[in-house]
Amino acid sequence: MGTPDIGINYEDITTASTLLNTAANDTIAPELTTLYNSVHTLLQNGGGLYMIQTSPAIQAQYDQFNTSALQCVDAIRSFAKMFGDLVTNLQSMDGKLAYNITHPSSS
Repeated sequence: MGTPDIGINYEDITTASTLLNTAANDTIAPELTTLYNSVHTLLQNGGGLYMIQTSPAIQAQYDQFNTSALQCVDAIRSFAKMFGDLVTNLQSMDGKLAYNITHPSSS
């Protein structure tokens, strides 16, 4: 017996969407902010690792990393939205198909 051509579990899809959103919004983004602030403070004069030329160079590199990490968070949110939208669209399509079957148009 072959693999089914389609299998949809709305609850599983919604769970994945929720997990992605929760990770992005409640864990990863806040942690990135905490890390950024920690590095920024460290590299300031009196912050623990200050050298007049090196500290700004490190900060610039960390800024680039942070920007990339925030783009990853946005990508996670996009996947969460995609899954949420899929549930909405699939449920709508299912309802429309059922309606069309039970209310065939007369030719």
